[in-house]
Amino acid sequence: MATVRTGTNLPTCQMKPSNTIMKDVTAKKKYYSIMDGGRWVTTWEHDELKEKLFTLISDVSYNPKYQNPQRIPGGSVYLNGKPSSGRGVKARPFVGHEKYLWTPYKCKMNFFSPEDANKCIKGKSLELRGDSHMRQLFNALTVYACGCGKAYCMDGGGAQKGWGGNQCWKGNFGRCSSPEYKNICVQNDPDGVRIGDLTADLTVSNYGQHPADGAHRWKYQKYRSSIDKYVNSLNAKGKENVRGRFLWMETVASMFRKDSWVRGYKDWRSNGRIGAYNQYATSKMQENGYGVLNTFRQSMSMTRLNPDMAHLEHAILHRSTVQQILNFLCPDGGQ
Repeated sequence: MATVRTGTNLPTCQMKPSNTIMKDVTAKKKYYSIMDGGRWVTTWEHDELKEKLFTLISDVSYNPKYQNPQRIPGGSVYLNGKPSSGRGVKARPFVGHEKYLWTPYKCKMNFFSPEDANKCIKGKSLELRGDSHMRQLFNALTVYACGCGKAYCMDGGGAQKGWGGNQCWKGNFGRCSSPEYKNICVQNDPDGVRIGDLTADLTVSNYGQHPADGAHRWKYQKYRSSIDKYVNSLNAKGKENVRGRFLWMETVASMFRKDSWVRGYKDWRSNGRIGAYNQYATSKMQENGYGVLNTFRQSMSMTRLNPDMAHLEHAILHRSTVQQILNFLCPDGGQ
């Protein structure tokens, strides 16, 4: 297990695709075969896990410091509303997101602590383009690198609410409050209308949730045509230039549900549809030599653990997508 966790017998992952590799068909195929796979590995020690795994209701209590839906400190349940509210208590067990780490099968990623992440982003600009899931990633990254460094900060850690706006931070928050820190921006573009100017050190883009929602209901062919147009716009900027500063993020999986989200909005966000969207988008990005964050596979096993039944927890992102982004920006581990 220790070898699996550390990947000591594996080469270091290369998140940033090199132009040399992308010019060689065989090397390109090998690169993507290495980067595509992965699994969640527990960092619980056996004795620790034995004590924690089956104590799922020992700390059930209402805590007014945590808003609905709540995360009860101790990491064992969620509660929706006060038990005295008459709506009953909806509990969701988990064994601690922060005790799992997304681990590639064929290479090892450098692990960045909050302090390492803070050093890594110093002097680098980032732009995240997409919908509320990109906002969640923006919040997770900034809380990790600039805030308290934990999944939950008592003051919110600077994380922003709402998803429909654009925002940039520049050296004005927490541990990133100096002129040495450049812009970290989130841009609302849920339908992939623009690719942006691609001048940041790294631009991360995604769209897929909104095309599949009840207000849009894009058919597969429409999504394919949109991705073709998006890739053509990237290529027009010069593939060799874009590769060093762009990552495509797969659309995250959706929780299986049949509530007002599905019935009221006539929603089409099934994982079958999202999976088909991802398969095409990923294949087109890889065909043109761009890096892809395999967030669909990462999120499939975590959808039941999302506090709002839609967005991945900060703690999950800290142990997966945020690490991949930091490995892209600082392939030497931030040293």
